[in-house]
Amino acid sequence: MYLALSKKLPKKRIEVQTEFAGLDHRPGRPDGSVYDMRNLTGRDYPVLATRSRRAYMGHINNINGFGYFDKPFWVSGTQFIYDGEYKGNVSAGRKTFSEIGQVIIIMPDKLYYNIATDDFGSIDTVWSGRVSYEDGTYAGQPAIANTMRSLGAAFPYEVMDTVVISGNTGDFIVDDKPQGVTVIEVSPDKMSLKFGENTFSKLGQTTAAVSVNSTMPDMDIIFECGNRLWGAKGDDIFASRLDDFRNWNTFFGVATDSWGQSSRSRGDFTAGIAYKGYPTFFKEQEMFRVYGSSALDFDLSSEGHIGVREGAGRSLAIAAEALFYYSPDGFAVTYGGTPQLAGAPLGDNLKYVSVVGAGDSTRYWASTVDSDGVRRLYVFNTALNQWYIEDAFDALAFDYDKGRIFGAQTSGDWWIMGEQATPLPEGATIEAPFESFAELADYTTRDTNKRSLNKVLLEIDFPGTVESWVRVWIRYDHLGEFERLCEITPREKRAHKIPIIPRRRDHFQLRLTGFGDWRVYNLTYLYLDNGWNRSANGGIETN
Repeated sequence: MYLALSKKLPKKRIEVQTEFAGLDHRPGRPDGSVYDMRNLTGRDYPVLATRSRRAYMGHINNINGFGYFDKPFWVSGTQFIYDGEYKGNVSAGRKTFSEIGQVIIIMPDKLYYNIATDDFGSIDTVWSGRVSYEDGTYAGQPAIANTMRSLGAAFPYEVMDTVVISGNTGDFIVDDKPQGVTVIEVSPDKMSLKFGENTFSKLGQTTAAVSVNSTMPDMDIIFECGNRLWGAKGDDIFASRLDDFRNWNTFFGVATDSWGQSSRSRGDFTAGIAYKGYPTFFKEQEMFRVYGSSALDFDLSSEGHIGVREGAGRSLAIAAEALFYYSPDGFAVTYGGTPQLAGAPLGDNLKYVSVVGAGDSTRYWASTVDSDGVRRLYVFNTALNQWYIEDAFDALAFDYDKGRIFGAQTSGDWWIMGEQATPLPEGATIEAPFESFAELADYTTRDTNKRSLNKVLLEIDFPGTVESWVRVWIRYDHLGEFERLCEITPREKRAHKIPIIPRRRDHFQLRLTGFGDWRVYNLTYLYLDNGWNRSANGGIETN
């Protein structure tokens, strides 16, 4: 008696995904990784979750700059505003800011606003008038040819200010140095300035007005480090006198002097920042650090060859003690040593024409515009070493103050980013619910057999109080568009069975689109392994 051989039944296999990592746009990414996303976060990792809603703080008309230093400040048109109050006029165009002590520096205008004294003015000081060069005194002792006395208005200068005297100087000035001479004593009525002996080679009165100037160098980069302002332009680095943002040419051979140096390396400086207590500068192909504790021992040292792309100076930000920035080869990071690239999971070798960065204790934020004009706000979670995409936030500027990231858009709207502490600041409103999505990478189950997806279970909840939903979509073998499978509406945390029509395919993708707040805890896939493989000639073979 002969019995017919039974056919081999397909094997049932179950895969459960309980971990949802950040963005991975590279070929060969793992099954179920997130290929693309909007408005997601790593806050609840390993859960797949929507980001926190931001706090809307207000709108700034004709915004030309934004910062936060105890209170918000900005430039609206040609007006500088601190905490909602007008403080002074600036020139038209975009502004950048730095802070030293209680003073906000406004560039490229070379203006300042002192929060403590409510004083707004120019860093450059210019005086003009007729003067008399005379013998005088210093520390109560006679001194030769060291005094310049005003024949008109009082001088606006203080001891240790360095001034350049120009105009109708004739042969009165000995060794007339372009960087100027330093004031060592000022009369009580400010009508006389005293310098070192024999500063003047001839005594007498000028027949016409002279100019006495104390000026800040022209700089494209500026920041504070060690109670000095540091800056750069072209190949030159400048440092102000210690605790004195007005004086950049004081050279007495003491520790508190101003300082400057050229790198004598290829290209111009593109960015600068204070990092781990050191002034740190970048060119496109090089990173530099200034070592030393005073003007007597400052030393410029090359630290690596991944620099900051030209025009990306605003990408620099410190997050979790690491310095992030955008280089000619993509996003980069240094933890104090040699820089390394950090943007590989973003894929596609996108080149960004604008990058504005910010950092807090766990995240680096980067508002980007690519060469096609597409805007994306990337967030790098330093604890997870993972990237996320929020939305198309078009940052004009970010600033960090007391644990919060403040972001101003080019439209003039400004926000508190990330999770919101309660109570909210006065006048703040929570952002409206938004759409979001997660497109998971190809699911291949790590073998080459064709298989039939038979069932999908999605465990999800909706933590918010607003109307929310999630729709589930599928696509097989990258053929055609995603097909909608179902819509899930708020219930308690539970597993939802997703209706699937079994199809024998090589691989599939899931896409989740949603509105409001939602979290996915796991995905369970049940599929049948049909034992059919692709043959070398494109047909199929049975096991």
